[in-house]
Amino acid sequence: MSRINRLISTTVLFVMGTSMTACDNQESDIQSLVDQYATVRLTADLSVLTDRERQMIPILIEAAEQMDPIFWQQAYGDKDSLLAAIEDPAMRRYVEINFGPWDRLAGDAPFVEGIGPKPEGANLYPPDITREEFEAALDAPSEVVESMRNLYTLVRRRGDNSIYPLPYHEAFAEHVNVASEKLAEASTLADDPGLRRYLELRSEALLNDEYRESDMAWMDMKDNTIQSRVRSFRANQGQGVERPAVTVCHYAAGFAARSSGK
Repeated sequence: MSRINRLISTTVLFVMGTSMTACDNQESDIQSLVDQYATVRLTADLSVLTDRERQMIPILIEAAEQMDPIFWQQAYGDKDSLLAAIEDPAMRRYVEINFGPWDRLAGDAPFVEGIGPKPEGANLYPPDITREEFEAALDAPSEVVESMRNLYTLVRRRGDNSIYPLPYHEAFAEHVNVASEKLAEASTLADDPGLRRYLELRSEALLNDEYRESDMAWMDMKDNTIQSRVRSFRANQGQGVERPAVTVCHYAAGFAARSSGK
């Protein structure tokens, strides 16, 4: 082998070795980020529940499970396309933990190559929208303005570049319809009148984004042995364009079994 060929071979090996080391370091760094989190098994004493109440719990969980894809859509967008582009299992896992490519423990810093800063309005608004554009769109009929400001509304862009409001129950109909059906099914197993009324009303609220009546019904419950919360809540998912805290349609179902009178 000539001196020049040996030099080229050595250089190629050095570059490959450096590249492999950088890749290994990146994978190690991502794994350390994943290791910040711990998996915890949540349990409860179900001995105080009736047979009918035990039947309710998996149905309520099925309702809550419909909310993960909604949160993905609001936080990032197309989950499947993002994960399909990532080969490293640790990186994929960290994306799943964060519901997107931005690190929630590091000020939403991007950690996936090729991903830029998180949009100020997450995926609740068009990524290129400005405050001025949003405020200009409020010069419209009152019903449009009310919908645009609604905490359960997305803002989307039309083909002509104008923006318009899209209610959650329309944007996420595929998932809220299933969740609504599950809550209605669970309500038929509720022996406590207060819990039954709450589940019925919350089932309806998922289909029209009107949560006040079901919120009041939840507060009125006194003797229920199962507590279920399936609803959206306000969180700093993005900085928003018009309001400092946007509503994130991230739903949770919590179950608290307790003895009567305690």
